[in-house]
Amino acid sequence: MNSAFLMLALLVAVNPKLLGVNLLLMHSRRQVSIFVYFLLGGMGLALAIGRLDVLVVRADAI
Repeated sequence: MNSAFLMLALLVAVNPKLLGVNLLLMHSRRQVSIFVYFLLGGMGLALAIGRLDVLVVRADAI
């Protein structure tokens, strides 16, 4: 067991979604592309929710 594995285990304890991402990356041949697509999807979802908040809901509580 190395330090990278220990750090991933600690991150998974905080965020269980990372367990699925780590399992995908460990068993895939194209690890970099899957990771990039995961990040792009997360950023796209964050932008979509942010636009809905600003343009539709107009919540000024932030």
